[in-house]
Amino acid sequence: SRCIEVLQLIRNVNWGKYVVKSISNKEQFTLLLKRAIERINQLTGKQFQAIRQELSADIGRKVYTIEYWERVDNHTLPRQTELEGLADSIYRQLLDRNWLDAFLFHGKHPDADTYSRHLTDKYDEKQPSPRADKLVGRSRHIDAICKNLKHPSGDVIITIDGLGGIGKTAIASKIHDLFVKDAAFDKIIWISADRSDIPIFLKSLTPFNFETVLDGIGQQLGEHEIKKLPMQQKAVLVNNLLQKHRCLVILDNMETADMPQHEIVEYLRPFLHPSRALFTSRRRFTGNHHRIHLPGLAIEPAVELMHHWGTEKAIPAILQGTQANLHKIYHATGGSPLAIKLIVSLLQQTPLDAALAHLEKATPLDRLAGEDEYVQFYRYIFLQTWQLLKDGDEKLLIGLAQFDPSESIPYSLIKTMPELTTAQITTSLQFLWRLSLLEVKEQNQSADIFYNLHPLTRAFVLSDMVKQGGFS
Repeated sequence: SRCIEVLQLIRNVNWGKYVVKSISNKEQFTLLLKRAIERINQLTGKQFQAIRQELSADIGRKVYTIEYWERVDNHTLPRQTELEGLADSIYRQLLDRNWLDAFLFHGKHPDADTYSRHLTDKYDEKQPSPRADKLVGRSRHIDAICKNLKHPSGDVIITIDGLGGIGKTAIASKIHDLFVKDAAFDKIIWISADRSDIPIFLKSLTPFNFETVLDGIGQQLGEHEIKKLPMQQKAVLVNNLLQKHRCLVILDNMETADMPQHEIVEYLRPFLHPSRALFTSRRRFTGNHHRIHLPGLAIEPAVELMHHWGTEKAIPAILQGTQANLHKIYHATGGSPLAIKLIVSLLQQTPLDAALAHLEKATPLDRLAGEDEYVQFYRYIFLQTWQLLKDGDEKLLIGLAQFDPSESIPYSLIKTMPELTTAQITTSLQFLWRLSLLEVKEQNQSADIFYNLHPLTRAFVLSDMVKQGGFS
């Protein structure tokens, strides 16, 4: 299966070790403690001194004790109870078994293996707790689309176009989730034309065209052998299925299709009554149907989104930021929800002026003249964020980018990746989510957590620039 192939791709990931055998136990302990505090800062956005205060409180010591243990001229190690308290306090945040084993060993714990197993048993089954993105400033569009789709004489086809990162897929996903809970349609079908996970040499062998759409509809309605049929029989079969079942067909990322999107729209039209279709694309749609062009957010919902992410991820630059600074972010991002989210998340590690200085090199979103300028705009943001990743974070993100972009990836599957411990995966997932390089799908009844990569994030991760390390 595709999932197994993806797992095989990252089988040989080398996460590295914390142990440097050429220095003493005390020096190793100091190095491990400093690295842990730095990593907690990256994951949580907490200030270094606040982290030290929490650690010292957990073991009943003053903060200067932690500071002393961080010094290279430290000549003492913690007592066993202090070492265990530190290990517990740090491990529950990092969930890094390699770090834990090395920390206990170099801290001279008398039974390091047993205590390490105790902590991993205690914490490793806990999943990360990121939440789904908040959708702001789009309720008018969502309400209008839902009302149109439900109405007996509503439009058979609705299209949404706009720049990448502007929120088209987010709206389509919300529509999908709302109608899953509603009896207005018998079945909701989701097909993405994004095939960035497929190697270039294979794309010519499996182009995304109208036949691909028929295959996708048929398979999601239970006709798993439809690909073996000739084109004419596929068309008859899908037509009968869409007449028998009232379906909502959502076709996302149509700008990546291998035939003109307006042709796919018109070819599908005769199949659709009583079923309906919703299309999204970065390119403008033409034709006789209900068309929605999605602009950037207005300033009020954009600031609301900034405050949401600032609160969600505890980012002082947003929570304590002036209106003038929030307006700077708004004008630099053109109201793009994705750009806002990436810049706000970047402020956990980078001063605002430095983050925005890179964007000044790019053409503002509201003045973009072509695809090259548009890609360059997001590249400036992604490059800053990529520089913050450690080797393990990069490898996990590249591995996740290999999955089918039309499907969410469950945490229960991610944590089984070969050669990666649950602790390592969980730590990186939390960090990637904090940087907004991963998105979380809203949960209904499942206890699992499902992750997605935004198409622009996936495109950057799989780009030649990342593969070749060209970050000049």
